Amino acid sequence: MDTFFKLFSCSKVVRGKKLGAVYLLNRARIERIPLDVCDLIEELQMHSIKSVQSNYSGNIVEQWVQYLWRNNVGHFTEEPNCFCESPIEYAVPSIIQRAQIEFSSKSSYNVAAVADKLDGLLCKHLEVRVWGESDYDMLNSFFKCFKSTCIRSINVYIESYSKDLIHQDIPQIFRNNPKISFINVFNSKEKFIQQDIYTLNGTMDSLIGEKWDLTKTLVNFSFFTESLSFNTFYNKKVAIDKDGLIKNDLSLQESFGNVRELNIEEVVLDPFFSRYWKINVDCIENIKDSELRYAIYPAREIEKKGDKYFIKD
Repeated sequence: MDTFFKLFSCSKVVRGKKLGAVYLLNRARIERIPLDVCDLIEELQMHSIKSVQSNYSGNIVEQWVQYLWRNNVGHFTEEPNCFCESPIEYAVPSIIQRAQIEFSSKSSYNVAAVADKLDGLLCKHLEVRVWGESDYDMLNSFFKCFKSTCIRSINVYIESYSKDLIHQDIPQIFRNNPKISFINVFNSKEKFIQQDIYTLNGTMDSLIGEKWDLTKTLVNFSFFTESLSFNTFYNKKVAIDKDGLIKNDLSLQESFGNVRELNIEEVVLDPFFSRYWKINVDCIENIKDSELRYAIYPAREIEKKGDKYFIKD
């Protein structure tokens, strides 16, 4: 029987303008390859190695097949029809998948009402930024609002906390709220690390205000499938700043009204709010030619010029 070389279902070939790439989604790795090798891999998925070799001179096919095999891109088989590709559709039931919330002692919006609306939108992940000096009662009251919601994980950033109470209060907050993934406390003169609780010398502005590095790649199945059809920065996300303004992301200036006056659900269901959700990397001029585009988190404001889309530097 003829031998075939089949890609593993978690290996995905992507073509760029100058190079190609194989995304090893189960290994969080990318192998860059020449575009000609993308063509070769495509042939190998349909024909036996022997048949493909007849179309090439020398031992080029054998060399690349061995390279791909050594790098766990695929496997040999005599029964190619027994293997199928994994589905690449991105589908989640949540209307809103991620939310960002800012809060301070001066914030006047109703946190419990916001939590209830996010629960109705089936939000799963929450990022919380607490500005100004905070205390145990304030934090405990805030997180209590999310205990019975469908939110699964909460990342917490606290601008400042009393150094005399941080060892006692912050671990208790963490224990009281199992949904919290980690807590970062800024402006701390004393280093303290305990079970996903970290104190940092720097300011919250300096870390959170830093732009995401667009050369950094994220390689996993969920991110890849979402990138194929959606903008991973904008898609299914809502943000509420400390004044109650509703945004696509806390880093953006544009707002869609105040949560004190508007229903969050009505805002996010408005097509204008979600107009960039489907502007994926294939639609963005300064990313679309890269073979790494489906691993890039385009954490920048989108700018439309004519009928073309760009991300601002």
